[in-house]
Amino acid sequence: MKEIPVISLGLDFMKEVMREVYPEGHEIAREANIEFYAGVRWGRDFRLNELPREEDGSLKIFPESRECFQEYISWLADYLYYADINPSAIQGEFCLSLAQMEPDEAIHLVGKNAGVYMAEIFCGIFEKDPHMARIIEMEDKQRAELWPEGQEEGADDGWRIPLSIILQNIPDKAGRVELLNLYYDTFDNYIQK
Repeated sequence: MKEIPVISLGLDFMKEVMREVYPEGHEIAREANIEFYAGVRWGRDFRLNELPREEDGSLKIFPESRECFQEYISWLADYLYYADINPSAIQGEFCLSLAQMEPDEAIHLVGKNAGVYMAEIFCGIFEKDPHMARIIEMEDKQRAELWPEGQEEGADDGWRIPLSIILQNIPDKAGRVELLNLYYDTFDNYIQK
């Protein structure tokens, strides 16, 4: 049997590709994406736990339609813009990088990270790593303590702090809504991979 040479596409190759994708002036985005593709994941933090409410204070229920989803996104765009919270240790470095990136690059990276992270949870990948399994357990416990009982986890729940870091630099609500739609599109794309 003929031996087939294996070419290592290591970190140096990834850096070269990222230099082409992210030209000069985009070093932070380049480095953050290298970390992402090297397997670094930034975990969830559920402290920004407000949900839209009706006038009587009850939770607002959104039927599953594009129009209702946009109503939720509009609410979220304002909520995250005015949120005042410091990132946790698990998201701290991630948020520092995001704050230095162009908003669309940063939103795309958060959506990618969130989608892959959640896909890896659903597939049980982290169960093989006791450290990551413990982190997931702690995240789930935090969510159970802070969010209304029975409220299903949404795509933005654990990523609201990084999203707020990005959106707080966008005074135009339409721009924030556009970025949140980009986040959801990216999340949906990566959770299905």
